[in-house]
Amino acid sequence: LACLSSDVEHGTGFGRVEGLLEWTILMGEEGEGEDGVMAAREVAGLLLSNMAADKENAQLIADTHRAVSMLANCVVEGNVVVGTLACRALCNMPLSENLPESGNVAHVRSQWFITSTYLTQEFMGDHDFCDTRDAPKGLLDILMLGRPQCQIEAAGVLCKLSGEPAAMQLLCETPGTFQVLVDMLGLSSHMASESASALCYRISLERQYRPELGGVARCLEELANVMDTGTLIAQHMAAGCLLNLIDSPDNQARLIEAHNVLNILLRLGEEAVNQMVKRCAVGVLRQVVDGVGGFKAMRIKRRVEGLQLR
Repeated sequence: LACLSSDVEHGTGFGRVEGLLEWTILMGEEGEGEDGVMAAREVAGLLLSNMAADKENAQLIADTHRAVSMLANCVVEGNVVVGTLACRALCNMPLSENLPESGNVAHVRSQWFITSTYLTQEFMGDHDFCDTRDAPKGLLDILMLGRPQCQIEAAGVLCKLSGEPAAMQLLCETPGTFQVLVDMLGLSSHMASESASALCYRISLERQYRPELGGVARCLEELANVMDTGTLIAQHMAAGCLLNLIDSPDNQARLIEAHNVLNILLRLGEEAVNQMVKRCAVGVLRQVVDGVGGFKAMRIKRRVEGLQLR
């Protein structure tokens, strides 16, 4: 069944086979015999990850009792194969609402677009991967150490969990996670850039992390590049993130020295069709213009003041 589910034509109909989902979840929870638990969970994860690629199946899995809890247990346990398969299923499931394609800029946590749902709360459960006193487990391991596609899927799951303060606290307090997300911004995968830019935006709502995130190598440049060439969702997430980051004096000083970023922002402020991107670019420039000395300051200030915003 797990092998057949990898075929799109067969896998799409599997979710509607009576009792199949319940049996798969039970197998993932209990396994068969003392030596077969992990093997059974691997098969269950493979079946669910293949089925969840279909949107209707993903919804059916999410609505099945204990499905999310079983997959969360697989992620937390630490087995690489089982955890990555569970993560692949979860990133396709509707654990939260989708990121908005348009909207206002969020400056504080309470304005964040993704809120906690009963499914994200079910995922969190009693799992100790959200205990920042211990080494990161499961989801963070996959994000930090997994293969590239697995890292992208882990970022997708974390994005869905971004309404949960405990999950975000762990992400922010685990060394190295910011660099992984910044590196992901530049990938050609839409899922990678959208999830990474959304997570960076969510991190930027926590004022204490703004200098640290902005200080990650190439962070400001990658955010500007996503504003310029990313998908609509990624553009909005990156624009909101950069506008929040520039509130930090440390990041203002970094941007003054980042000539390529300034040029991108000036061009976006003058030419961008996307009005939210345009407004955020101008907002960032206005924050730093007073810190730029000499002729450059006059040039930037003149161009910013001359921008016409609708």
